Amino acid sequence: MYIYIGGDSFCAARDNDQNHWPAILAKLANLKLEGKGFAGLSWWTTRKHLINYIQSNKFNNTDYFIFVHTDFNRALCDSEILFPNSIIETYRKYFHSYDISSWIREQWFSELTQLLKSKKVIHLHGFDESISSIAKLDGVNLTPCLLELSMNELGSSLDEDRSKFIEDNRSNHLSPENNQKLASFINNVLNESSKEIKILL
Repeated sequence: MYIYIGGDSFCAARDNDQNHWPAILAKLANLKLEGKGFAGLSWWTTRKHLINYIQSNKFNNTDYFIFVHTDFNRALCDSEILFPNSIIETYRKYFHSYDISSWIREQWFSELTQLLKSKKVIHLHGFDESISSIAKLDGVNLTPCLLELSMNELGSSLDEDRSKFIEDNRSNHLSPENNQKLASFINNVLNESSKEIKILL
């Protein structure tokens, strides 16, 4: 049996079952870990990976799906490349639309609900914007966003300069202790049915 964990850099480090929460969680749940975290990439890459997984022979043997929803303001791209800052700044200045990204987020969440309607799904939110759309998501939503927990660990708040976070080299942007705590917390809520649960680290 498998557990699928997909999303962004908050779940990208996953090889070490002592320090990386996805690996720790899989071990606690006695399941094989599948999925992937894509650091710095848009939600589209996560969607593509999930669609391929659904078509694999592992899908029917996967009861649990966990997603870390990324920043929907990231530039959409069909390849796994990290844009230089100059391109990101140009995109945000001339091409990005909050209304379009909000609409896209709700469409993806609706599609995700349909794709996994027979599965147990847990949603974590890397950034606070996606929390406003949790009504579109079936399954359990864990809040607050992981960025808030990560910034708190650095002694900062969401409103402060995020340069420390951007230059961060902590695994999944959390300390080893909080990687352990997050895995234990999620393991305890795998079979919950509540719509929203507060993360306690």
